[in-house]
This record gives sequence, C-alpha cells and structure tokens, in this order.
Amino acid sequence: MKVSAVSANTYIEKLKLKVLKAPKRGQENPIVENGITKRAVEIMKNLSEIIEDDWAKIKKSGNLLDKPQYRVADRQGNLVTIKPVYQSKINEYILMEVENDKTVDRVLFNRRKPYEYTFEHSVITPYGSASGKTYNSTKEHDKVVEDRVNSYIENFGKKAIKQVEEENLKR
Repeated sequence: MKVSAVSANTYIEKLKLKVLKAPKRGQENPIVENGITKRAVEIMKNLSEIIEDDWAKIKKSGNLLDKPQYRVADRQGNLVTIKPVYQSKINEYILMEVENDKTVDRVLFNRRKPYEYTFEHSVITPYGSASGKTYNSTKEHDKVVEDRVNSYIENFGKKAIKQVEEENLKR
C-alpha cells in the first residue's frame, strides 16, 4: 500500500466533510456556532486584522497615546464603537458597543474565537447605566441574543471595514 493513496478515513477528515455538507431544507446551518454565522466570523477576523494593521501604523508614527477605534452610525440612531481590549498578552478581545438614546448593548468578542463572546444589555439612567441582561455564549444559548449579536456583526462590522478601506484608499 502506498502512503499517498490513503483515503479520508480519519475522524477529522470525516468531520470536515460532514460540516462542509450543505444543510437540507428546514435544517439549521451546521457551521453556525453560538448564533454566529461563518460570514460573521470572517467579518470579525477581518476586523482583527485591521486592528493589527492600525496598531502597526500607530507604532510607526510614534504617537503611543493613540489606539484603534472605529465609529459607525445607522439610520435608526444607533452609534457603534468598535475597539480592541486587552486583558493580558494572551487574552485579546474586540469590544462592540451599540448605543442609542435609551440603551447600550456591549458585546465582547474573543479575537481568536469570535463565536465566544459575552453580551450585556444596559439601560441608560441619569446616574450612568444599569445592567439588564447578560449572556455568555460559552455557557448558555438564547436565540434572541444570538440573532441580535449576529446582526450587529453583519451590519456594523461590515460598515466599519468599509469605512477603514475607504480611508486607506484616500491616503
């Protein structure tokens, strides 16, 4: 038996083939993890790359007080801020804050595994904000929160990437 003639009998190869199969009508997409679609994961990875590129530009400029921060708005009055958060050299996150007149939604994504995130819904009060709903994608499942987070990524993440690309073309 030739070594090059080995077929896809390993567990990993079978798993890859099973995941890449298209779902049947009425079934959920098997690539969706914790409510995040494959397209949303790609958007988060692109945002992570943009953050790394901007950090490199900031370091070259010599202004170490700057940090990458992206702001996007939509027609419904939502103001979205996307910025990196570092807890240590190992833990790197992307914070997405969606703010309107009455509420703030904060989503903290793991940059290496975007499908691992925490969500917090806060109500703005005269003295700051009061946390109403929290969610951790690694411990629980809530379809409403997962759909909301996925729509945030696909809408606002795309807009942020497009905005950065347009700024880079101007330079």
